[in-house]
Amino acid sequence: MNNGNVQLTIAPGRYASGNDILLLDADIEETGALFKHLADLFKHKFTGGTHPFDIYEYLALTHRNRPRGYELI
Repeated sequence: MNNGNVQLTIAPGRYASGNDILLLDADIEETGALFKHLADLFKHKFTGGTHPFDIYEYLALTHRNRPRGYELI
């Protein structure tokens, strides 16, 4: 099985109400195969990309005994 890359970009943001937040842009290249990943780039133009919940579930299923360093609430 090939392992892909996880790319995370975090940036500070602020709600209109003035509350500070952190924005997360997350992507995972699930297959570890360049051609399939390039096909995903095209697909993501229409779907908006990989949802962070999908990334969490993928990591939870494929690496059951590894701590992810965060949890979804």
